[in-house]
Amino acid sequence: MKKQTQLSLWILVLFLPLFVIPMSALAEDWVYSVRKGDTLWGLCKKFTTKNDCWLRIGDYNGVKYPKTLAPATRIRFPASWLKDQPARAEVYFVIGQATKTVEDTQSTLVKGDMLGIGTTIRVGQKSTVTLQFADGAILIVSENSEVVLDTLSHYKDTGMVDSRLRLNKGDITTKVPKRTPRSRFEVTTPSAIAAVRGTEFRISSTGEMRNEVLEGEVAVIKGEQSKAVPEGFGLLVQNNDAPLTITQLLPAPAIDATQKYEPQPFTLTWQEVENAEQYFLAVFNQAGNQQLTSQTIQAADSSLPLQLSDGCYTIKLSAIDSQGFKGLPGLRTLCLTSPLPAPGAAKLETQVLSWQSVPGAAQYQLTFKNASGANNTAKKQDIYQITSSDPTFNLLHDATAKQYRYVSIAAVDAHGYPGSASQDIVLPKEERNHWRVLFVLLPALMIFL
Repeated sequence: MKKQTQLSLWILVLFLPLFVIPMSALAEDWVYSVRKGDTLWGLCKKFTTKNDCWLRIGDYNGVKYPKTLAPATRIRFPASWLKDQPARAEVYFVIGQATKTVEDTQSTLVKGDMLGIGTTIRVGQKSTVTLQFADGAILIVSENSEVVLDTLSHYKDTGMVDSRLRLNKGDITTKVPKRTPRSRFEVTTPSAIAAVRGTEFRISSTGEMRNEVLEGEVAVIKGEQSKAVPEGFGLLVQNNDAPLTITQLLPAPAIDATQKYEPQPFTLTWQEVENAEQYFLAVFNQAGNQQLTSQTIQAADSSLPLQLSDGCYTIKLSAIDSQGFKGLPGLRTLCLTSPLPAPGAAKLETQVLSWQSVPGAAQYQLTFKNASGANNTAKKQDIYQITSSDPTFNLLHDATAKQYRYVSIAAVDAHGYPGSASQDIVLPKEERNHWRVLFVLLPALMIFL
C-alpha cells in the first residue's frame, strides 16, 4: 500500500506540469469566447503569429482538437503570440450600480477601470456607464443592459482601430469619430450586426434589434441581408424573415428656452411633435456631454418637471413614434439654481431697515405693500419694489416707500432670481398735521366764498 502511494505521488509530480497553466501565463493571456464554426486552427491563423500555435494551443487550454468547438468555450492565447496587442476601454463615468465580469470573477465597476477583451459589463436599474475606446469613441450603456467587449485592437503604426462588442440586452448610445477605411466598430446583437464608420447612433436589443442613426451611416447585417441606414432613419430587425426596411425618424422637438439659468423648481416645456406617442428625455452632465445623468420616458405631453440637483446640464429630448423609434433629439443647455433663503433678523429702527446678509446674494429686493382696507390684516398687494446692494435701507431716502404699510425683503442671486421673502415688517403710518393743512386751505376757502 505504501509503495502504491509513493508511486502515485511520483506520477503526480511528473505529469502535473502538463495540466497546470503557470500563473504568470494566466496573467498575460487573452481570452477568446468561441463562436459557432470556430476551430483552433482557424483561431490561430486569425489572431496569432505563432507558426505552431495550432499544435500547442489545445494542450495550453486542456482541450482536444475537434473539427469545431462548442460555442461559448473560452480559449486562452498568450498575449505574446497575438498579431496585435489588445487595447483597453476606459470607464469614464459610473452612475448607480454596475459590475464587470472577467474570467468568471465579478466585481464592482468604478470610474477609471481599464477593461480588456472578454469583459462583460452589466448595468443595474436607474444606472448608466460611459466608456471611451482607444480612438476616442464613446459608448454610453443604459440601465438594465449587458455588453461584452469582444475585440479591442489598436494598430499604433497606422492609427487604425478595431472595436467589436456584443449587446446581449438593453440600450446603448455611441459616438464614433471618423475612421480610416480599414478601421472597424461593430455592435452585435442576437438579431443582427451593426457596422459603423463615423457616426452617432442608438441601438436597443430586446430580442429584436432597433437601430436609430443620428449622424453618419450604419450598415445593418442580418444573415444574407444588409441595409445601409442613413442619418435621420431607423431600422427594426425582427426575429423572422421580414425584409430590412428603414423608417424615417420623427423630427427633433422644439424645446422652449428663454435663458440659460433657471430657478428651481423647473419644468421643461416643448412644442408637441406630430405623430409622437411618447417622449424620451436624456439628461447629461454638461462637462463633455458624456455623463448620462438620467433617462425618462414621458407620456405624449409637452411639459415635464425636472427633478435635478443644482448645476448645468444638456437636455436631449426625442419624440417616440408608434413603432418605438426614438426620433432626432432636440437640445437645450441650462443651469438650475435653488432660490436663496430669506434674510433673517429683519427689523426697523428710526426709519432704517436692516437685516442679516445672505451668502451668495448679489443684491436685495424690497417689496412695499399696502392693506386693501383699514384693517391691517386685510389682503396685502404688491405695489412697489426697489433694490439695495447693502443689507440696510433708509426710508427717509425714498418718499414713495414711506406711503406703504408693509415691506418684505428677498435676496437676489447673481442671475437676477429673488429667493424666499422675509416675513412682512409693519411700517409706521406717516403722521399728518391736520391743523397745518387747514391753515393752508383756509385762505383759498375764504376767497372762494
